[in-house]
Amino acid sequence: AGISKSSFYKFFSSKELLFLEIANDWEMQVIAAVNESLKTSVGTDDKRRAANMVYTAFTTIHALGICNFLCDDLPELAQGIFDMLHHAEIHFTQPDEVVLAAIQILYLSIIHINRIGPNFFPALRLLVVGACEELVA
Repeated sequence: AGISKSSFYKFFSSKELLFLEIANDWEMQVIAAVNESLKTSVGTDDKRRAANMVYTAFTTIHALGICNFLCDDLPELAQGIFDMLHHAEIHFTQPDEVVLAAIQILYLSIIHINRIGPNFFPALRLLVVGACEELVA
């Protein structure tokens, strides 16, 4: 940033507030990517739109390098993905609580990306598409 560490911290009253500001920026980047995926999926059915939205959210989370923060520090991102689906007027066949739980399960799987290896994203796409087939009206 071109300033000393002590000068940098003068902008934030605590490390927690600094982290919250960074987390908010990450969330805005995920939302922007999902909104962009909505633009490219105009004219497709709701199941495909929903799958593209969810998959884009996960690939963006990975691209941002924030997978390690998901469980403890950023659990609300799963709720944010769910909220974006509602905002896009995606209608579900199951109660909202079940849909949110499915998103959370998929969301938490990303912390194991290194353990699963290079087939993680092809497998994740299959799971997301399958979930959307069952959950989206």
